[in-house]
Amino acid sequence: MELTEAGELFLERIAPVVQALSEIEAEMRPFAEHPKFALGSLPSVAAQVLPIVCATIMPPATPLRSPSVSRRRN
Repeated sequence: MELTEAGELFLERIAPVVQALSEIEAEMRPFAEHPKFALGSLPSVAAQVLPIVCATIMPPATPLRSPSVSRRRN
């Protein structure tokens, strides 16, 4: 089996992308040990929408902590 000209070009172009993704994954792996994310929202959204979203996307056994509140201005 041989690649077409388009297939060869694609393989040539995608190889560095695959390599970069592998490197990024390796660099990000230490952060996965203690996954965290920060989310900002309006108070009304935080009260009404976020509990529903969290219940939908988080595994049932995920402990929730009280959020720390900070105001960031850009």
